[in-house]
Amino acid sequence: MATITMTYGAYSFAPNPLFSWSTEMLRDSRGSGIGLSHSLDFSGTFLETSGDQTNISDIIAARSGLQAALEVDNQEFKILQDSVGLVSGVYPKISDLTMDEGTWYDKASYSFSATWEESLGSDNVSDFSESWNYAESDNRRTATVTHSISAVGMDTSTSGNNALSNATSFVNSRTGSSNQQPSHPAFVQVSGSYSAYEGLRSEDVDVSAGSYSVSEIFTLSELSYIHTQTASMEVSEGITSITLAGEVKGLGRSTAAYDAALSGWTNTVEPSLESLASGAYSELGGSATLYTSNATSASLGKNEDSGVITYSREYTDSEADNLPSGIESLTINVSDQQPVELTASMVIFGRALGNVVQTIGTPTEGTFSIQGSAKGEQGYPLASLVTYAEGRIDAIRPLSANYTTLRLDGQNVDTNEDANEINFSLTWKYTKNLSAAKVDGAVDLGS
Repeated sequence: MATITMTYGAYSFAPNPLFSWSTEMLRDSRGSGIGLSHSLDFSGTFLETSGDQTNISDIIAARSGLQAALEVDNQEFKILQDSVGLVSGVYPKISDLTMDEGTWYDKASYSFSATWEESLGSDNVSDFSESWNYAESDNRRTATVTHSISAVGMDTSTSGNNALSNATSFVNSRTGSSNQQPSHPAFVQVSGSYSAYEGLRSEDVDVSAGSYSVSEIFTLSELSYIHTQTASMEVSEGITSITLAGEVKGLGRSTAAYDAALSGWTNTVEPSLESLASGAYSELGGSATLYTSNATSASLGKNEDSGVITYSREYTDSEADNLPSGIESLTINVSDQQPVELTASMVIFGRALGNVVQTIGTPTEGTFSIQGSAKGEQGYPLASLVTYAEGRIDAIRPLSANYTTLRLDGQNVDTNEDANEINFSLTWKYTKNLSAAKVDGAVDLGS
């Protein structure tokens, strides 16, 4: 007859208890089978039939030996037939140990349960869930991806408990943007050919349950940074100003985010501010010339921890606020005394209607004047100051093509080398056709 032995660790059952064995399929959130949960319910009896007075001591010793053996989880459980393993290589958890109360003179009954889980693959988890969430950003160019994954590990250790370790290994092997499902996002739109840049992470650990979960956030973006900007226009006392305020936020983890922001600001954003300001000036209704070579005000900030660079630039169409380097001030006043129709007024003695006024048939001569001053900063060459003033005067002086006749009538220049300053006054006389001369009617301040 075959000999059946049953052991748990170093403990041998004698006599062997009876047991019932049940197995349950473990399924993941999709219903796929990922493991088996085994449960053995044992019931046994210690017997002492010698009738000796030591029976009760032997029963108590047997009870104590069983209790000591079953107090330790994860010992190897074996069922052998003639030393050949029918069941081996399993390391269950022991629960629900009970022993009958009584005199224990020659008999004591007991029961307990042993459970373990068996993975159907190499994942060693009893349950897991995973989700990918895609959401378009307010900038309409990028999308935020939130990846969440959790798992409950199986205890497959021959000593201790490695359920949490198995859950952690399973979860971490599935992190990263490379594990996205193919062809996703399928509905959310991202501008251009994009890459995934990892941002913040979080994790939850439940030691007693052997569960582990993580959440990771990515940004899908064509560039390694996100640039947002607002443009505003203000008109005050005839001067129009354009203000650009924005943020360059780098993408990535650790120092990579700030490095990306700095590179984006230095190589792309800052060099484009002048053209962006000019475009905003035109779009928002500016009608003169916006000077972008020199910002009237500028600010720049950085936050390396957040990977962010902030900036503000203001530009105006005021010539006085946009003088070249080295020019401290420039003042120019223009006066145009325009021609009117020439008349003769004759006094007639006793005429109640007043003078007799007669047109001569020709206009008066017009006078165009430019007056002003220019001052250079200390050390700025006076000759360069004069050249700059000449250029500004040439840009607004009268041109002979616009008049019947035009002549320079006067020019005065005062130079103060100590103050590095010049004062100038120029006058032109001109004539125009009689049809352009002012006679009467609605006021027209044009030339």
